[in-house]
Amino acid sequence: SGVFSIDIPENWTLQNNAKPDEIINVWTDPSRNGGVIVDIFEDDTEYTPEQLVDILNTFLENSFGSEPDFYSEEPTEQEDGSQLIVWSYTATADNDAEVELLGNSFIEQRENKVSILTTLVPSEQFDAVVDNTNEIINTYRIDPSAPLVTEGAG
Repeated sequence: SGVFSIDIPENWTLQNNAKPDEIINVWTDPSRNGGVIVDIFEDDTEYTPEQLVDILNTFLENSFGSEPDFYSEEPTEQEDGSQLIVWSYTATADNDAEVELLGNSFIEQRENKVSILTTLVPSEQFDAVVDNTNEIINTYRIDPSAPLVTEGAG
């Protein structure tokens, strides 16, 4: 729809979880260890950084708060004005192994678009994939003038 762009490796799988008024795209890597989530909705309210952090905390709590050992750090403002919350929880892999997953979630507002960008990787692999993860994060762009279209929702 042109609302956002992001460079994701071609061999990752996309799942469209859109709702009628919200874009929700989830990519997972071939090993199903890592992922990227883009969640964008429209809101004409001009939020303060603190209010955006509240929205992000609510999103994280609703999405991951019931997971074992869920933990989130204090938010940090990024150079681009977005707010970052680092968080983690213990997941059970397909082979029943317990794995700590590390999430980085960024929230930002561009005109009437509110965006949450999340990356998720096993903590033990973070150092090995941090450069690739940062490359993906740094390709993320929002076009606030594009209409929010959620094809396939409903």
